[in-house]
Amino acid sequence: MKQEKQVWEKSRMELFRELGCQESGLTQADAESRLAKYGANELHAGKQKNVLQIFLGQFADFLVLILIFAAVISACMGDVESMVVILAVITMNAILGTIQTVKAAASLDSLKQMSAPTAKVLRDGQIVQIPGREVVPGDVVILEAGDSVCADGRLLECASLKCAESALTGESLPVEKDTDEITGETALGDRKNMVFSGSFVTYGRGRFLVTATGMDTEMGKIALLLKNTEERKMMNIKQVEKLTGISSQNIRFYEKSGLIHPKRNEENGYREYNEEDVRLLKLVKMFRMLDMPIEQIKLMLCETDELDNLLVKQEKALEKKLANTKCAIDLCENLRKTHKTIADIDVDSYLNQMEKVPGNYFDKWISDYKDVVQYEHRRTFTFTPDDEIKDLYDFANALYAYAREMDKEITITKEGMYPEFMMDGVEYTAERNYTAVRGIPVSVIRCTRKDAPETDAAYQSGRKKWMRLLHVCWPAVLGMLFLIFMRGTASLKALFSTAEGVIVLVAMLVVCIAMSIRNYFFYWNRDDAQEKL
Repeated sequence: MKQEKQVWEKSRMELFRELGCQESGLTQADAESRLAKYGANELHAGKQKNVLQIFLGQFADFLVLILIFAAVISACMGDVESMVVILAVITMNAILGTIQTVKAAASLDSLKQMSAPTAKVLRDGQIVQIPGREVVPGDVVILEAGDSVCADGRLLECASLKCAESALTGESLPVEKDTDEITGETALGDRKNMVFSGSFVTYGRGRFLVTATGMDTEMGKIALLLKNTEERKMMNIKQVEKLTGISSQNIRFYEKSGLIHPKRNEENGYREYNEEDVRLLKLVKMFRMLDMPIEQIKLMLCETDELDNLLVKQEKALEKKLANTKCAIDLCENLRKTHKTIADIDVDSYLNQMEKVPGNYFDKWISDYKDVVQYEHRRTFTFTPDDEIKDLYDFANALYAYAREMDKEITITKEGMYPEFMMDGVEYTAERNYTAVRGIPVSVIRCTRKDAPETDAAYQSGRKKWMRLLHVCWPAVLGMLFLIFMRGTASLKALFSTAEGVIVLVAMLVVCIAMSIRNYFFYWNRDDAQEKL
């Protein structure tokens, strides 16, 4: 996949077109609208905490709380010496953490002070001096010796221009600039056709097109790293794409499948990924390269099944696939050796041969039956809520409570007295019924899948249709088979000869059919098993 060109790689015409500006600069009206869109050109420190708040925040760590609990236990047992040692360690850790956080805040403040107070820009074709915080992407800024660079940008003109960039690169000597395009991935110090916020001009003059302001600048990225440890680990989807080698489309698909759960920025709503998300994505990539299904990977990551069991299952699946592949290779070799044209191939003969491969037919039956059983057990389920359902809010709360209890993801797509919702990727409709428990009427919520199998061609004809019927009607089938086994065909004939025998048979048949109907309409996946009818 072709990567997008970076700022230092693009021509000036490409940059003007992308930023929607001209070499003569912006109009005042356009600058004001961009200022409202991009925000002020300044570094954001976030909500500042005083020293006492920072110090107390050090005790909120889980391990620190465990140590405090251990100190309390030691005090209760009369071990004062251990208590003093533990509290001393905790206090020392809090002091060191406070000092580190305060230093980071001070470093951020020093970065903010490096921002240029004013800047000379082209507005309406004229050079005007404005506050540095009002500079926006698309502005054309004039630079002269002694000026501080107010933003990141691409040089348009330069005359013996040299900039000191030690705050960014650590290089003590000024960097000589030019306007030539640079190809390929280039280190920050080697981007000679660009200037950066926080640097200053030591010699010469020039003009540059502003491409990034505020926290989007290289100095802003450093400021983000200084905020706190949590923010230091946050990455956007493009960064994760580079780290994992997984496309952004697949990353979003894995998120939708419930494999990862990235946080969202409260300010802009963008996804933010941490190191654990990256590790999970790499695990997913590894298991997908092992041809493991998504659902199986999800079970593994959620630790709902042991790793050994899932890997053994995958080994068997791969061995079966290898055997099928070997059969296919042998067939291809046979076709190549015995036939020269398509017209020579006896298609029916080869198809019969392929369908009679040992295990394939039986495995197909087992696979189809598993699909049917899995569907039936997800088609309809019921549960009894803890509280009475009086209105649509009670209904929604009951569904959310059930999802939390069963550790399932749920999204209510249609609110109302009979709501619709999505749970684990399956759409359901919900309705309220009543049943009697110890003579007391109790509300029961019945949830039914919207995508009924009757609409699927696989369930309308063929063995899946009959398997589904057998699965639903197994009580009736088993009851009749048991009756035949116990009484024998001769006894059954004798029963039919009397009115009492016919009544008994009809009663048994009605009971079996009723059980089958119950299986179809109710309680397939009922969670309160002790209240099953």
